[in-house]
Amino acid sequence: MPFTLNKTGICLLWQSSRQNQNQGHSLMELLVAGISSGVILLLGVNVFVNVLRITENLEAKTTQSNTLNRALSYIQEEIKQADYVMAVTGSEDKKCDSASIDSQHCLKIIVSTEEFIYYAFDDISIGQHTWQKPGVLRRKTIKKDGTDSGWRVLVDGLISVKEKQPTVTCNQDSIQWDISNWNTDVYGGTRENKGGFRFCLNNKGKSQLVRIFLYGHIMGTKERLYVSGIALTRGRFPGN
Repeated sequence: MPFTLNKTGICLLWQSSRQNQNQGHSLMELLVAGISSGVILLLGVNVFVNVLRITENLEAKTTQSNTLNRALSYIQEEIKQADYVMAVTGSEDKKCDSASIDSQHCLKIIVSTEEFIYYAFDDISIGQHTWQKPGVLRRKTIKKDGTDSGWRVLVDGLISVKEKQPTVTCNQDSIQWDISNWNTDVYGGTRENKGGFRFCLNNKGKSQLVRIFLYGHIMGTKERLYVSGIALTRGRFPGN
């Protein structure tokens, strides 16, 4: 018996074809949507990672900046209470012992001859340390009776001898330092003039005016932070 299609059969075939086409379009749409979602997700992850890195970098800068400023304020307050300050080498003053620190000159603060305070830079980039590398500023006190506190860390995370070194001048940042032939030597660095601690004194010997420089290292970057401040001794200066 020959096969024939009536109107009803033709309609059913047409509807079936349309359904298959619709199913094909739906699958393609799902594939496109899936790919688009993957691209958007990947872009979202990249944006999130970049934002996270920027946030971490800003937090690191803020933390280090606050740390440096607190250390600077601490040193300034000690200088204000002193009679005078000096820059001393290990050969001039054995308390500035090069075996424990790397500064060629220590900052020596004399407080009414009852107490002597020393500040110096120390490179800790090599070996295991509890402090944040690569450099620290150390402080120690010597009482009149000879009691020695030993070198203790005031601030860590300073640049060391391996980082790009700053060019330090006493009159930088528009500070009028070269008044009346003031001393313009910069102290506090290593023998190679490196490290994150520097200071200037208005005289080569006993001085009343000090400018302090601290250079901090940001972990995981090549960036450095810089703070500077001036302090004047308010004690009894010799000869006054």
